[in-house]
Amino acid sequence: MTKNLLAFSLLAALMLTAATAHAKVEHLLPSPQQITATQGTSFRLNRPVNISDPTDCTLLKDLFKSHGCAISATGVPVTVTIVNSIAGAFNHNLANYDNEAYKLDITSDAVNITAVTPVGVIRAAQTLAQLAEGHEPGTECLEAVNITDWPAFKLRGFMHDVGRSFITVDEIKKHIELLSHFKVNTFHWHLTENQAWRFEVKAYPELTSSSSMTRFPGKFYTQADCREVMAVGKKHGVTVIPEIDMPGHSDAFVRAMGCDMQSTQGKEILLKVLEEVAEVFADAPYIHIGADEKTITDNTFLPTMTAKVHALGKKVVCWNPISGVSISANSGFDMTQMWSTSGRVISGMPNIDCRYNYTNHFDVFADLVGIYKSSIYYSDRGTDEIAGTISAPWNDRKTPSQEDIIAQNNFYANVIASAERAWIGGGKQYIEQGGTTLPNSGEEFEEFADWERRFLFHKANSLKNEPIPYVKQTNVRWHITDPFPNGGNSSAVFPPETSISADEYEFNGQKYGVAMATGAGIYLRHTWGGTIPSFYGKTYDTGHTAYAYTYVYSPETQTVGAQIEFQNYGRSERDTAPDAGKWDRKGSRLWINDTEILPPTWTNTGKSINNEVDLGNENFSARQPLQVQLNKGWNKVFIKLPYVNASGVRLNKWMFTFVLTDTEGRNAVDGLIYSPTKCLDAAAENVSSLLMQIKSFIRSEIRDEVGYYAPSEASESMLTAVNQVQETLDQSMTEEERAAQLSSLTAEFTELKATYRNAGIVQPKQDIYYYLHTPSRGSRYLSSNGAGQGATGIETPTKSSAWKFVKRTDNTFNMVNCADGSYLAPTASNNTQISTAATAPSKGWTIQAANTTGSVIVTSGNVQLNQTNSGLGWKIYNWGDGTNTSDDGCKYSFTATDLTSDSDPQTCPKPRLVITDIELDGSAPYRIADEQAAGILSSEKNTFAIDCTPSATPAVACYAAATQTGHTSRYFTFSMLDGNRIGPRYIGQNELEGWYTQNATVTGRHQIVLVNDPAVGYSIYLDGSAIRTIDVSALGEYGHIHFGNVDNADALYLGGLVTADSENKYPFTGTIHSARFWDQSLSAAEVAAIDYTDNKTDIGCTTPLTDKNDIRITVGSGTIDISGTTSPATVYNCQGTIVAEGIKTLSVPSGILLVKVGNEVFKVIVR
Repeated sequence: MTKNLLAFSLLAALMLTAATAHAKVEHLLPSPQQITATQGTSFRLNRPVNISDPTDCTLLKDLFKSHGCAISATGVPVTVTIVNSIAGAFNHNLANYDNEAYKLDITSDAVNITAVTPVGVIRAAQTLAQLAEGHEPGTECLEAVNITDWPAFKLRGFMHDVGRSFITVDEIKKHIELLSHFKVNTFHWHLTENQAWRFEVKAYPELTSSSSMTRFPGKFYTQADCREVMAVGKKHGVTVIPEIDMPGHSDAFVRAMGCDMQSTQGKEILLKVLEEVAEVFADAPYIHIGADEKTITDNTFLPTMTAKVHALGKKVVCWNPISGVSISANSGFDMTQMWSTSGRVISGMPNIDCRYNYTNHFDVFADLVGIYKSSIYYSDRGTDEIAGTISAPWNDRKTPSQEDIIAQNNFYANVIASAERAWIGGGKQYIEQGGTTLPNSGEEFEEFADWERRFLFHKANSLKNEPIPYVKQTNVRWHITDPFPNGGNSSAVFPPETSISADEYEFNGQKYGVAMATGAGIYLRHTWGGTIPSFYGKTYDTGHTAYAYTYVYSPETQTVGAQIEFQNYGRSERDTAPDAGKWDRKGSRLWINDTEILPPTWTNTGKSINNEVDLGNENFSARQPLQVQLNKGWNKVFIKLPYVNASGVRLNKWMFTFVLTDTEGRNAVDGLIYSPTKCLDAAAENVSSLLMQIKSFIRSEIRDEVGYYAPSEASESMLTAVNQVQETLDQSMTEEERAAQLSSLTAEFTELKATYRNAGIVQPKQDIYYYLHTPSRGSRYLSSNGAGQGATGIETPTKSSAWKFVKRTDNTFNMVNCADGSYLAPTASNNTQISTAATAPSKGWTIQAANTTGSVIVTSGNVQLNQTNSGLGWKIYNWGDGTNTSDDGCKYSFTATDLTSDSDPQTCPKPRLVITDIELDGSAPYRIADEQAAGILSSEKNTFAIDCTPSATPAVACYAAATQTGHTSRYFTFSMLDGNRIGPRYIGQNELEGWYTQNATVTGRHQIVLVNDPAVGYSIYLDGSAIRTIDVSALGEYGHIHFGNVDNADALYLGGLVTADSENKYPFTGTIHSARFWDQSLSAAEVAAIDYTDNKTDIGCTTPLTDKNDIRITVGSGTIDISGTTSPATVYNCQGTIVAEGIKTLSVPSGILLVKVGNEVFKVIVR
């Protein structure tokens, strides 16, 4: 079956390659609005044609001549007709942009073009040019077809920032010619900047002097150059918009002229400059005057400049927003160009959407998806106020060459994707909602895959000589885990590094799911993470680690190129290069077939970076791909993606790029199959993708936790269907059967998505205390400061942050604090602090869904909890009017705790570690196994309890100690002195004074507890009674020392300690019945609830793993194989939790496990 599927896949790939050898209507880019295929014979080129064209379109004549067609009165007819309108074609108003609609009728012996304007004829000629591409010499033809076409948006453009860089005039003319091929119709020429003034001004030659330029000195465009560019633009139907930026971005002007632009002299110079600009760019209807990023100090400046441009017969374009200036239809501007999130449509005038089209911030793959999917400023098509879009690469950072500018900004792919969206219109959502993630299937996926197919055809033909890093990505599939919390440690290891799972992982009692992703570049958190959703939406910040993995099937052993990137270096950034041997500054890593792939040698490693240091090979598009070996068959690709603070990087992108190409990096490798499930059957892969999508949806939306939607019959039925189909994935099924599965699952999934909210969100359970957390507003926890005091949000939750929700008769809740029993009172007036009260309030609280699942709003009528920010001291205010579901301060997430109140029936939390039945004769202490001690030695809070009977009373007897064994004076102990004093002691640079508890006589069997809490200090209990608290404020310069923060502690002992100069210091002699460690600070009630009779031996066992006659235990990677025994086997982790039961092969997590057979316990380390 596998061989047959593989053969089919390869045949399909060959058929696709053969089918795309020459241009057809299906390759047209942008796609025409209306196409009617005909059955007629194609129009053959390489023969005389008779062109009848009242517009005398040069482009049309050149097209036929370039394909061997002599212009002859006896040739086959090519006829152009100009009409007043074309039925069904859309047109919107934009001054000086003509109607571009056209009709094209191609038969075997005639080409007929109908257009409203000469520009429409040019657009028809550009369509004909695409149809003539890719043919073998002598076979050129035009496919027979009827096309009616028009743009949805009038303005479709690209910009070059030549003030910060320099692109030769020949290169600019080439860009206009090539991009107009795809109906790009505007070139925005940003001619002046801080670094250089590039437009020749005859009246002021000093403006273009080398001495006034700090980058590429001496390079500028003569007025003759500019006229050449204008002529090329006119031929190809491209409007040129020259920009002289004023009064900002003008350092080069100041250096050259010795005055500020807003000075009297400066304004006089600019007026003359505008005259020469208008003369040189005679056919340009607009002049762009910038006006951004500079405070306007002279309120006559902009009116003077706009009036001058109007007097010269031109219209004025400006950036939007302008600092300190309110733009309106009456402010002298004729069109605005919106930039950044602050740019907004100005009513009564046209606006260009450039807000998220700054491609200098873009990666090669994911951002391209985002731009293509996105509508243009929330519109399906142009209006009087929405003109279109311009793709703009800015070059604040110097790059070595103009080829680098084109390649590293993925220039052609970005401009052409943006231009097609502007031509065809639509887009399901604006990028602020739709983000950059490519769906795994569905309409948006199919539409983008179709664009990709057409773009790659043209990359191989009309664009074959251009530096284009984009390759096919719609076949690249991944599994990506939910993010694991790493506490800022990029080296932290999580379960996927031990064993790959298809569905989910468990870590520290939490489940982490897996979801499917498609694409060669994936943002987990976007460059503008709070604004643009990515794979994880907008929610996650630093402090997490994710994993991505797939398998790549290669039909043969081969060497290929690997394009790899983990931080796309923006061309406007001064970001520090990765350190040697590192892929980025976050700790990302990649393995192929379990061999780590190391990065290239970075050209900028160790350099102090500023804008004038050439951007080197940090981006994959600026270097040759790494050469990697693929085995025949499946090859594993595994990626680790920590997201931590990246020093020296301003825009910290959580992302990865991986795709396999030819060894030159030009094209994707044919015949490879990317499948995280090792599936060669494309139909089964599609089903698998849908199953994962359904499971991910249910996991993220439907669960029995506060803020999520309650499980229902529909969701349970959906999961049953998913599990049933899952079992068929490795079975042989026809495409029709797979299609039926997809159809059935899709229908049920659609119904579930339409109805799952009907069940309502899960409400708090009354017997649980919850932390209420605002993850997007300071990561704060709602906390009580005592009855009658204002509530605040604190950074680390304590018992005062835990709340019980007690149901009232009206089905609202009283919120009762765990620490002090106070009630949160919904009595504050609007925009004031909410307080607690000693008695129950007259009305209760309700829990309602916020605008993101998993978050809730907490309200009482029009009173609403809102976490303020640091400026208000993190107080909890009444703000939101009871209805605000979107403000970050109003959105709370609930976390269930195991806390109890002093007024509640008490239980003691389960210890992290229990050691029992130790006899000590004073010769040596008991050293706790390092792997068990690690959890205590890494804990900021801890509690130690010992139940013991001493047989002798030395001067000092140590109950427990954390020590640095290689040092003579680095340890922390909890000790008894002369049988009547107990306390902690720290030996570091000096001893911790005042540590012994006085008058606490200890004789016979006793239980002693030490509670460490950085916020409190030390609390000491003897036989259940508190005998002393050493307040943290009294600890002086040494602060709060405990088991978990001794300098470089590497050992944990009972009954003494070992240092570099002592084999056993402060020995305890007698019996330790039990010793318990918690990695938390117990309350007094919890201490009182410790059950010293519960001295079980099912954890802390040090018996080595052995074979018995009736049991054979084989340890593998992530498995324990227990066979040959008639006794039930149970596997525990070191916290005493059952991992698995039964006589079978057990798939288990890595770490220390305990296998119990009958009454015997064996320790095993699974790596």
